[in-house]
Amino acid sequence: EYLRDGWGAVAAWGEEEDVGLLSRLKREFDYFSLPDLYTQQEVAIVTGGGERLTGRCSAGVDIYNPAVGAWRGAARMAVPRMSHAVCVVGNSVYATGGRDTCASSSRAPPSSALSSVERYNVSEDRWVSCPAMPVAICCHQACADSPGKFMYVIGGCGERAESVWRYDATLGTRHDMRWSQVASLPEARVDHAACVCVHAIYVLGGKGESVHGGGATPPKATVWRYNPYSEAEDSKDKWIAVAPMAHPRSEFAACALGGKVYVMGGCMLSAGSSHTQFTTTTTDSVACYDPASDTWSAVAPMAHPRKKFASFVVQGRLYVSSPEGMEVYDPVTDRWSAGTHEGAGGAGRYRHMAACAAKVKVDLFDAIIAQARARAWRRG
Repeated sequence: EYLRDGWGAVAAWGEEEDVGLLSRLKREFDYFSLPDLYTQQEVAIVTGGGERLTGRCSAGVDIYNPAVGAWRGAARMAVPRMSHAVCVVGNSVYATGGRDTCASSSRAPPSSALSSVERYNVSEDRWVSCPAMPVAICCHQACADSPGKFMYVIGGCGERAESVWRYDATLGTRHDMRWSQVASLPEARVDHAACVCVHAIYVLGGKGESVHGGGATPPKATVWRYNPYSEAEDSKDKWIAVAPMAHPRSEFAACALGGKVYVMGGCMLSAGSSHTQFTTTTTDSVACYDPASDTWSAVAPMAHPRKKFASFVVQGRLYVSSPEGMEVYDPVTDRWSAGTHEGAGGAGRYRHMAACAAKVKVDLFDAIIAQARARAWRRG
């Protein structure tokens, strides 16, 4: 059946006897070493966060394969982290900075911020240490350029929250030259969001705290664009302001999908707030930015208000994951639906996770068996 109709024909199996049968089939197929048992698939990698039960930071890593709706554990990071940032550079996942205590806000003590960097080798399921950042930061963002040569670490709680550091992933063992500074943000930013869309880096919203322990400032609506490879005099190594969001946000998420930028959830100003006297409310609202027209529009809201959550785009759909559960957005229908959340992917963690999408080599039978076990467990 697999050879005739593909893995989708057997992915829905879920009785206990089916699990045993699939296991036996896997052994037989492995024996014959059929090449189509393995494929490159785009998956989500969710890292770290604060553990809900213990209150400690987590080094845990989970991988979600939407093709079969299954989660699995992966090699743990060497350093537990939360309020960190991850991104894919080339074929590797980088985890940067963060903090190692579950402080209740972005104004954590300076000693809790991290400068360490780790790289996840997807094919070997292994984390290795990389040259540390020049500064310790948390509540920042990280993005990679489209060619996959450089990683940009943007803003965050540290010495200067407007700083932007560039990491060169092509320099091999020349560790002393990997980090350099590029143009700073026009203003300090923490608890902001960032993503890459149509070869440009967008930094959105956030707050203006510049040092640990600084006074709180209200969320911002500003959006800046940075083109790493622009040669135009008015935009070369410069951050350019584009249309602001309709509502200021902080502690939210942003992802690029279909040539547009989507911003989701976070904290918005409550009614009656001012610049000096304000409160915030967690929102379920979602907005979409079109770089071609430099305009914003509202799209369908999430089912649950969220803040400090993980988000990622895999196989043309947008996912959000937090203790409230996982939701999936389809831009074609402009609808959110519930996602699979059993056993991993942030279901047992607090907030402050970080996630990205990467391509990995997937054993199709392992994925099918995992889903069959999950279905059998749910029926039992």
